[in-house]
Amino acid sequence: MSPWYLRYTGGGYGYNGGGGGNGFKAPTSLSGNNMQGLRSVSGRVYDANTGEPMIGASVVVKGTGVGASTDMDGNFTISNLPANYQGLVVNYVGYNNMETPITGPRLDVPLYENSEALSEVVVTGYATQKRKMERPSAAQPRPAMADKMSRSDSDGEADEYNAPLAEAEEKPTTITFSIEEPYTIPSDGKKQTVEIKMYEVPANYEYYAAPKLDPSAFLTAKVTDWEDLYLLSGNANLFFEGTYLGQAYLNLDNTLDTLTLSLGRDQNVKIERKRITDFAKRQLIGDKQTAKRAFDIEVRNTKRQAINITIEDQFPLTTDADISVSRDEASDGDIKDDTGYVTWKLKLAPNESKKWRFAYSVKYPKGRQLSVD
Repeated sequence: MSPWYLRYTGGGYGYNGGGGGNGFKAPTSLSGNNMQGLRSVSGRVYDANTGEPMIGASVVVKGTGVGASTDMDGNFTISNLPANYQGLVVNYVGYNNMETPITGPRLDVPLYENSEALSEVVVTGYATQKRKMERPSAAQPRPAMADKMSRSDSDGEADEYNAPLAEAEEKPTTITFSIEEPYTIPSDGKKQTVEIKMYEVPANYEYYAAPKLDPSAFLTAKVTDWEDLYLLSGNANLFFEGTYLGQAYLNLDNTLDTLTLSLGRDQNVKIERKRITDFAKRQLIGDKQTAKRAFDIEVRNTKRQAINITIEDQFPLTTDADISVSRDEASDGDIKDDTGYVTWKLKLAPNESKKWRFAYSVKYPKGRQLSVD
């Protein structure tokens, strides 16, 4: 979300920021030739059917490692376009990949849901032990990061993992991997993918939702001490239970202590933000009018595992002396005064639900028009 500053209007929305507004923009035309000479491109990635933003979508310049991931409003910016770029490739877990030419400095890209996508993201990966891929218990997920991973057989046993032994040597400006067991590469002129080294990477899994913008819960994996993995910015392949989910873009230039990977929506976490009609009214007192709003927010975990989830909403802000905002109720949420953000951090057991109320009121001069939703 972006901070929400109230503005007087002439009959439209007074909403400024937060990713809301009057709906979503239609996609920019994708026809025509590439506009060589552009140094940057920005745009928005959204669901083609609902207009909802795709949070954490991977946007990469085709054939390169240059790219970006989308923010909470689905927006992205690539400011270092390479020479002779061919176009953009957009990936998001659960959606069909989209490839489009770069026809101008602004590209809004729709994505279509993949009907064959997994119905649930299962937080279980593969780990390596003595060069054998084994399945950890569901209670103790242990993800592994690699360029490729083996898939499970029908009987549940993992395929033999045949990665070579490799030692990493860190030098002042480079990292050298010495592969002790060389690969045999076919002389067919085709591009080959070679796995260099696999690491077992502990991750903390957490859900995030901003139901004011999108009622979905987004699963993220947070990795600490990622500096020891010798990673580079670029596309990363996501695998869970031996199944390829899609790609995410690693933007290490803007990553600090924690590397966050978006794993897409999980429909098994239900979220509802319902406006209370009794509060959706205006009161006139003297030369002032007061608009009150209240919402019931409910989160329900239908999964078989406990989850951690962060819920965000926001109070409106004002820089006009004639407008005053009262923060009436936040149900023990953590409030940031400078942005108006309210954060609830919850832990939900299987089949557990929690419900609370969020309310505010806005007082402003009679006769003026102001949107307070």
